[in-house]
Amino acid sequence: MTPYSPYKGKSGIKRIFNATGYSIAGFKAAFSHEAAFRQVLLLNLILIPISFSVDVSALEQALMVAVCLLAIIVELFNSAIEAVVDRISEPYRVCRRVNILRDYPDDKTKLYPRN
Repeated sequence: MTPYSPYKGKSGIKRIFNATGYSIAGFKAAFSHEAAFRQVLLLNLILIPISFSVDVSALEQALMVAVCLLAIIVELFNSAIEAVVDRISEPYRVCRRVNILRDYPDDKTKLYPRN
């Protein structure tokens, strides 16, 4: 039997409840911070009911709904990738600004308070 690790996450039903809470928090964050996610949701709220009014087979209708849901998933992945890139690239931008400021003499780079 392996020893208990304090760094290991929860297991069992507690893990499922935690994962559900994290998922709900992620949806809330995406909805409040990502305009594209809100647009995809609005579009799906329109397209999914329309798909039920079209005279097609059950398989074709299931495919239409699946494509709408896939668009939501892809937008969530895109938002996550953008957030990671923004978080990683921020120090580079700050360092780049500092390097640019190094090229100027001191009297040109003083900060003055705004009036």
